[in-house]
Amino acid sequence: PTAILCGHIIIGENVFIDEDTILIGDGGDIVVTTNVANVGDANVTVQVIANSVANLYGVQAYLQYDSSKLNLSNIALGPGLLPEVNVATSQPGNQINFQFSQLSPTLPVTGSGIVLATLSFTATAPGVADIEFRPSATTLFSDNNGFSIGPATKTNGSITVSAPVSTGSVTGNILR
Repeated sequence: PTAILCGHIIIGENVFIDEDTILIGDGGDIVVTTNVANVGDANVTVQVIANSVANLYGVQAYLQYDSSKLNLSNIALGPGLLPEVNVATSQPGNQINFQFSQLSPTLPVTGSGIVLATLSFTATAPGVADIEFRPSATTLFSDNNGFSIGPATKTNGSITVSAPVSTGSVTGNILR
């Protein structure tokens, strides 16, 4: 494919064009991990991870979580990318937004297992609590020139929350 971007003609097999975005590169993947917890557990974490990326320099992500089962307690950016210019917010209700970029002379990052953020929750009710990329917002990776390079795929995560185990005592006679 060929694309014209900011007056430059880009030719190559790794140029992807859709109605909203021009991607240069293979795109990579962004994944929210899974975890398990019990009702009442605090500091239950999932990570947002980039895999199979080349020249990653910045990210913007928009997530939503099941607030009937989880309370967000913290958003920690990095350490896979240095969040030198960043914004991390939790919106009222169940939304998480984060955008950050490294600054020159920091080098872009290439590889897999790159931790972009760690999200911490308190488990409040039993069930599977989905943590998903919001369909109405665009999650992007960018290179050090500010060009979008992905992600090609997004994988949602979850925290499976178990009900507290009841404790009690048993009374009676033991029969032999």
